[in-house]
Amino acid sequence: MSKRRIILTIIGLGVLIGVGWHQIHTSPEWKNFTWEAVWSATQEAKLGFIAGAVVLIYASYLLRSLRWRALMTPHGKFWPVLKGTLIGFTGIAFFGRPGELLRPYYIARKHATSVAPQLAVWLLERAFDMGATLVLVLAALLLSPGLASGEDAASVALRHAVWLLAVAVLLAVAGIALFHKYSQRILARLRGRFARGGRRMSQRLEHFLHTLAAGTKALSRRRNLLVSSFYTLSMWMGVAVAVWLIVRGYPGMLPGFSYGEALVLLGFLLVGSIVQLPAIGGGVQVLLILGLTEVFGAPAAPAASASLLMWLVAFYAVAPLGAALAAREGISWKAMEHEAELASR
Repeated sequence: MSKRRIILTIIGLGVLIGVGWHQIHTSPEWKNFTWEAVWSATQEAKLGFIAGAVVLIYASYLLRSLRWRALMTPHGKFWPVLKGTLIGFTGIAFFGRPGELLRPYYIARKHATSVAPQLAVWLLERAFDMGATLVLVLAALLLSPGLASGEDAASVALRHAVWLLAVAVLLAVAGIALFHKYSQRILARLRGRFARGGRRMSQRLEHFLHTLAAGTKALSRRRNLLVSSFYTLSMWMGVAVAVWLIVRGYPGMLPGFSYGEALVLLGFLLVGSIVQLPAIGGGVQVLLILGLTEVFGAPAAPAASASLLMWLVAFYAVAPLGAALAAREGISWKAMEHEAELASR
């Protein structure tokens, strides 16, 4: 991890620890919290629901692969993209966010291309994910009157966060659309300024903008845009069903938990995934617990168990298959990560 990533991770974990400390010392239920109660709740979870959630998570990797292939220019081969997706997300499970580079590097290597076009696809993928998540969470708030009108601190904070995210996503989408339309003109105008700026920073910025310009070429075909949007919405709706299944797999925790509420909890999962360490997590578990207890009113012990299980299913269910594929191809994780970092510079 770079120094910047280490600093941001420490800050993020510090905030999460502070939130957890405040929760434990202000909530009567958390003062009586025991790991024995968590284990007891885990033993009561229904395996059929958990297995269904794992199947849906694997289906999401299939849809991710189809979307990645659709965004490639020209379209890539399905099996290398699928294997790259499984191996790449296994790398994220092992290394945390620095493992993000493994997927574009592997796919580029299998298609005998440079990494830059695949990094462009990765950037577009992030934009699609942000937009789809926002649409689904907004729909959930509109379909859940209790969440949309609740006056408790958690519900108010949730609504403010969603609207701030909406503004950020709209600005990002507008920026990408304008850059796509005027990319050549923008790059030509900035080229002279790059030459006058600091060499290292200018090279990185120019490389990023060229990468983004290459990625937006896929959006010039309306069919690609529609197909990628369909895959994205289908994928996240399926992941929300997986979240719903896990919560409903705990008898008595939240008997009336709806699919709309699962979409909101999905937002907690995605925001929490920004701050996590490999094999430890952090943000995911804390925010899922807060969402289950503070927003939906779940008891502390089953909420803690369910949040840990969601984290494992969402981030580690892929690891056995991804590790097996990597071993079959003789991949060295450490060497591959190092090569990916060098190729992306």
